[in-house]
Amino acid sequence: MIINFSPSFIGPQFIKIKGVLVSVDSPVLFIIFNRLETTKRVLTAIKRAKPKRLYIASDGGRNETEKGLVDDIREYVISEIGWDCNVKTLFREENWGCGQNVSDSISWFFNEEEQGIILEDDCVPSDSFFEFCDELLLKYKYDTRICQINGNNFGLTDFVLSEWDYHFCHYPQAWGWASWRRAWKDYSLLVSPDRIPRNINSYKHLGWKKSDIKLQIHNWVRAGRSLDTWDYQWQYINQIQGNLAVVPKRNLISNIGDIGTHFSSNDKRTFHLKAEEMNMPLKHPEFILIDSLIGRSYKKRMIKNSIKNRIVRFIGVSNFEFGKKLLGRG
Repeated sequence: MIINFSPSFIGPQFIKIKGVLVSVDSPVLFIIFNRLETTKRVLTAIKRAKPKRLYIASDGGRNETEKGLVDDIREYVISEIGWDCNVKTLFREENWGCGQNVSDSISWFFNEEEQGIILEDDCVPSDSFFEFCDELLLKYKYDTRICQINGNNFGLTDFVLSEWDYHFCHYPQAWGWASWRRAWKDYSLLVSPDRIPRNINSYKHLGWKKSDIKLQIHNWVRAGRSLDTWDYQWQYINQIQGNLAVVPKRNLISNIGDIGTHFSSNDKRTFHLKAEEMNMPLKHPEFILIDSLIGRSYKKRMIKNSIKNRIVRFIGVSNFEFGKKLLGRG
């Protein structure tokens, strides 16, 4: 297919047949594990987008029963690829754990591709998400101020009436996103707690309250010591450098993974938000400016600077351990 470009349009053009997106240009990394039903819903969206290059990564099961489930899900995903597509897989025999598996899978992806889209098995994208990422991956490919394109905006409606289709903040969010090799090269899973600056003044560029900064430092230190995660480290390297993430005007990702490896939540402000569509082509901001409203919204929902977490930070235990202590079950 020959794609024509108009002088006023930056990025790829798309063809829709009866509302169905036909072929996304950017490669997609799909990270799967042991949740068949959520995997099906994300895969359905990927099938509509028809990426030309699809990377599939899967951690190994932790026991014989889970290994069988993991194998079944791998076979299901491969069997559902019915469009013209180059597929590469990274299927582990052993269980590496969330932090090491996901971060290594992303590194594998960016060793193969200069830029691309990352979706885990519980982040269901709208069709517009792929178009949004495609266009902005090209637009900001060489702008080192931008580290990531977020798909999730937590249903923030305050700037729906904005004339621009996206804004910027200091919070790279991991629920459906896109980035570049040039940004990921600075990532390290192993963040030494001793190297994390404790001086509040080191974070003035973020424009956060001191209490928020202290809690985020606490999260980074936990990740460096014992927490089996990868995204705190990604936030750390970008926030300490003052890098920016693109945030869509409308929410483009629905996270349906509120029952997952690390947590269970019924917070409707965060999970199961509607994945919306956007009009294309995008209306780009005239300037790259930080939107403090988005930053406050993200902090409220993800950093969760609550009284409980302040106590958690003080006594130095995880939320789960704190809950047990509070209930007298520790």
